[in-house]
Amino acid sequence: MSRGTLGDSDSVIEEGTMHNFDYRTRSSITNPYGQASTSRAATSRTSRKGTNNTGNSNTLKGAARRKKKTPRQREIRLLKSIMQFQKTTTLLIPRAPFARLVREISFNVNPDIARYTITALEALQEATEMFMVQLLQDSYLLTMHRKCVTLSTADMMLIRALKLNL
Repeated sequence: MSRGTLGDSDSVIEEGTMHNFDYRTRSSITNPYGQASTSRAATSRTSRKGTNNTGNSNTLKGAARRKKKTPRQREIRLLKSIMQFQKTTTLLIPRAPFARLVREISFNVNPDIARYTITALEALQEATEMFMVQLLQDSYLLTMHRKCVTLSTADMMLIRALKLNL
């Protein structure tokens, strides 16, 4: 085997090309910027030790071996998470993004107000979450009234219009 050949094949790679094959397991490829980057894609399948590519389902590991969830199991999991959220009294909106939003809105309204106490931000966040939950509950009541399951933007707009007129 001479220096310019690749394994058992008769193809010859010219000197000075972009590829330098080292010991048949890794190829060092020079990118256009002159930096060498190694890729595992050029490894031969026979050089890998300990792999058994027979295609048996018994040899699958991890996520591929797990049984697929049925739609009923997904529904149960979603209902459990809804029940958990209904039981908890913690705030669901993260504090830091909410505080940034409050500061941004207040700066647009009045640039003189620069600081808020923690209790003021918590009160605003509590009121915001309560308003959002109430809006979604009322909107879903309208969705059920029109004998549908999917909440639409029209339901939310109608609730907002009704609440503003009351």
